[in-house]
Amino acid sequence: MWRPITIDDVRLPDAEKAMLRNIQGGQDFGATALLNVVREFDAAGKAGGYETPGDDTVADLCRMHVINRTRWLWLCEFPSLKAFQTEGRKKLNDDALTFLNNVADRKQNIDLPNSATPVPSSANWNSENRLILRTHPIPPASQQMPPATPAPYANPDAPADL
Repeated sequence: MWRPITIDDVRLPDAEKAMLRNIQGGQDFGATALLNVVREFDAAGKAGGYETPGDDTVADLCRMHVINRTRWLWLCEFPSLKAFQTEGRKKLNDDALTFLNNVADRKQNIDLPNSATPVPSSANWNSENRLILRTHPIPPASQQMPPATPAPYANPDAPADL
């Protein structure tokens, strides 16, 4: 399921919110960073061949990764927030980047918009017909018509047709 996401979903402790309020443009950057990350995940989905709605909504499977990446980018934007850039948050951002790359490489499935059924990661695997008929593969049209001149016999030593 794809749902909208807001900057309020990027939960930060009160101390960090207070610091961001004191920094000029700190609060505004968070919303911009969130929109950029949402579009980054949307682009990764399209790169992986998935259908995405393109309306700045997020698949539930991607939601926590979007939040973690936004939080990290938000905190990294301001040098005065260096104390809040913990190793745990860096790891969560790295996990989000790994997830993002896996979606783009079709190693990670995501839900289709308005559907709960994920697309298989390789839709063409084992898609060959079980019965291979004698017309397989179908010859192109130029080879389906008989040639204009008589074709030679497979056995030239055989008696001629009457």
